[in-house]
Amino acid sequence: ALRMEDINTSSKEKELFTLLGELSGKKIIFSESKREVKRLDGMIEEDTYTLHGDISKVERANRIKQFKEADDGILLLTEVGVYGLNLQFANILINFDLPWVYSQLEQRIGRIQRAKSEFDKCFVFNMASQNTIDNHVINLITKKKELFDETIDGKKKAKNWIQEQFINGLGDMGLKLDSNGMVVESRLR
Repeated sequence: ALRMEDINTSSKEKELFTLLGELSGKKIIFSESKREVKRLDGMIEEDTYTLHGDISKVERANRIKQFKEADDGILLLTEVGVYGLNLQFANILINFDLPWVYSQLEQRIGRIQRAKSEFDKCFVFNMASQNTIDNHVINLITKKKELFDETIDGKKKAKNWIQEQFINGLGDMGLKLDSNGMVVESRLR
């Protein structure tokens, strides 16, 4: 729809509008494209607040404040909203486009899943169209997450092994430790 003038609404946009009709409360929609954010802003009938790279920091803060104080509405944003924003006053996140980088997806979700959230549960919807580049992006970020998890898990295993070896070494030296790793008895003089 962004490339072809004769298409008024893409199938993905139609699905988004159906989803929006089924959900109540404040919603946040992320898109990779500023053009798509502007397009959706013109198409959505609910109150919308947009954030993208053309909007100044002062205006961004003002729009976030307006969204926070509103009873309902939709915050449409590009990656400008990924870092440093606390948006825990909404509990519905829709990723209209998925980012190519797994950590960016986690950052998006982290905007609403905060320690001081007003909500017990957050709902995240990842939209993807079949037989499009979306399939490739899903596979890519899935593989990146698996690689990340394997790396972190490997680091944890190595750290645990090192700690175990250290504690065993202390025992061999005649030190007795409590459950917190504090020395409680020593044969060293």
